[in-house]
Amino acid sequence: MKYIFLFLFMVLGISAFSQVKPSNFSEEANPNNSNFEVYSQKAGVNKRASLLNLKRYFAPLVFGTISYVPATSGNASNRMEFVTDPDGATWYIDANGAAIKLSGTGGGLWTWQTTVYTVGQSAFTVTTPPPSDLKKIRVLRNGLEYRLGTTGCTSCQVSLNTTTNQFFFNRPMAGNETVEVQYSN
Repeated sequence: MKYIFLFLFMVLGISAFSQVKPSNFSEEANPNNSNFEVYSQKAGVNKRASLLNLKRYFAPLVFGTISYVPATSGNASNRMEFVTDPDGATWYIDANGAAIKLSGTGGGLWTWQTTVYTVGQSAFTVTTPPPSDLKKIRVLRNGLEYRLGTTGCTSCQVSLNTTTNQFFFNRPMAGNETVEVQYSN
């Protein structure tokens, strides 16, 4: 009986000293998916989560300028981050490596031209030919999007003559109004 108590005392004592407290762990200064995981237990089931899986629940990072233009998919770096490419365009790279261009020129989400028009003007011509699909065109007047249709549309706020690339508003411009035309790629 004495040996049983001695044995239990030794087993319990060794197991108490063999456990490491998480507060004694060294801190990983630059955690990434290759050097960091989180372990947990819920309802008696052991769980493991990678850093990329956890990052989707946190705010994304704003990294700054990168040295490459992100591909639309397969980006291994800067995941879950807002970045600026060398051309000045802003991108968001998600946890799966897919990049979404948010602003900038050339091949991006929208191309546009902005002009301030004179009083009484109700038509304007764009220098870049608009796409034939009207769903890919946005016309904003003083920051408000206007309903677009082709010539002859009576319920539209602005119409497009696809032959001349000329837009017509249903009412003339007031002083210093701004018109922005955006084309989706």
